[in-house]
Amino acid sequence: MRRNVPQTKLITVFACALALLGCEDTEKKKALAEAEEAKVSLAKATTQLARAKREITDLKEELDAVKETRDELDLQIEKLVEERSNSIAVAEEAIAGIRNLTARSNEQNESMGEFQNEVKELRIVVKAQEAVISEQQATITELEKTIQLQQEGMYEQQENTGELEDANDLG
Repeated sequence: MRRNVPQTKLITVFACALALLGCEDTEKKKALAEAEEAKVSLAKATTQLARAKREITDLKEELDAVKETRDELDLQIEKLVEERSNSIAVAEEAIAGIRNLTARSNEQNESMGEFQNEVKELRIVVKAQEAVISEQQATITELEKTIQLQQEGMYEQQENTGELEDANDLG
């Protein structure tokens, strides 16, 4: 709309100039001056319009670049949100795993305590059995000595009996 205003003025000025052709010279000069002024205004307006069009083109290009950058940033944000979600899922799995391992470790510690108590009890039983075995070995040793003494006594008796028999046979 703005672009048409200077052209409308120019046309109006030319129409006035034509209408005034039949008028006096001063009015004609005045109309020509106004027409010249309108041409200059039109040229300025055309220049400003061209500049505005270039600015609009530049701004459109800049806007397109901004939109492209925005789209790229949106994609990056989506990727980051997805990575964050994946990281959260992995972290939650890790936490669940840690809790599970902690529970298992606690159970194993309790079991280990029970096993240690059993080992202590078995060691006490082993020591008691070792004491019984030592007593039995001492008894066996004493019995072996007694048997040996008895065997020696029997040999002596046999020898004595054998000497008596020999003496009886001789006598």
